[in-house]
Amino acid sequence: MAVTLRDIAERVGLSPAVISRVLNNRPGVWVSEDNRLRILKAADEMGYRPAAAARSLRSGCTYTVAFLLVQRPGLPGVLQAWEYGPELERLASGLAEKGYSLLVRMTGPASAGEAVSELAASRSCDALAVWGTETDLHTHADVLDSLAMPFAVKGRHESCHPHWPQVDYDHEGMMEAAVEKMRSAGRKRIAYLGFPYDETYAKGLLRGYLRATADPPEAWVSDRGETVQAAYRQVSDWMDAPSRERPTGIAIGAANAAWHGAERALHERGIRIGDGDDEVSVAGQTGTELTLWEGRGWRFTDLMPGNMGERMAAELLLPALADQPVERPVLRILPQLVPTDDPVLASDA
Repeated sequence: MAVTLRDIAERVGLSPAVISRVLNNRPGVWVSEDNRLRILKAADEMGYRPAAAARSLRSGCTYTVAFLLVQRPGLPGVLQAWEYGPELERLASGLAEKGYSLLVRMTGPASAGEAVSELAASRSCDALAVWGTETDLHTHADVLDSLAMPFAVKGRHESCHPHWPQVDYDHEGMMEAAVEKMRSAGRKRIAYLGFPYDETYAKGLLRGYLRATADPPEAWVSDRGETVQAAYRQVSDWMDAPSRERPTGIAIGAANAAWHGAERALHERGIRIGDGDDEVSVAGQTGTELTLWEGRGWRFTDLMPGNMGERMAAELLLPALADQPVERPVLRILPQLVPTDDPVLASDA
């Protein structure tokens, strides 16, 4: 049952009228600072949320933020709608702390601009959170630039639209960290296994690897990390080369399939993933939770558990909605490297 003004009034021993004036910041109300703090504390502890309709009538605001997912079905390497659950949950939770609700809508790339315009014209929201590939959002840049309401986007847009409030991962920094982790284990010959996509994030991962390595051999830079079979063939090629031409470390800029393909190729040659002698170090990004059959590598944690949604709400949208300056419109998140899951024996799988 929703908490009412009368419930709060009974708890603090003041009238509902006083409670209403304090919680709605109405001018001309006198209340001691001690009582004001007691009211705010009780409202927070009791989970009070003012009725959206009533607040809208008073303020002219909807207290709603629209989340628009520009989805391109079947595009490799791009998350599907159901995989955004943690991001949506954190985004909604962060907005709810300030009394905002989240309206979710999906659209395709061709109609993204129309969807943005419709949401703005309908006055059904006070701000927009737009998620999609860089290519798709840049196609509708003029619509976003013309918005008369706050908005934030997920992605890497600093080269074309540095003024857009935006959040994404520091892909270059991720690969630099992966290479440095393997170097700290004594690995000097580090190869790269990434995605074959012409997307901004894939280019950023590769750029980070090249930045961290000193002119690696061309044969050590591969985009065959999309499937288990392709990754298996690539790592097999590397391991079948003469000993001085074999990588001793692999930076992965792909997902779980690349890890599994690499592990299979190494296992067939009696090699484990690890940082010990006669092992091959592996570090990089993964998709969902990763479990290796044997050995241990290093993966980035917190890639998709909601930290982008949380930071978009707290650092981009809520300040703009409160007419406060956004200190850093371009947010780049560098996740931490952690060991992969403990080894799992085939007999236990």
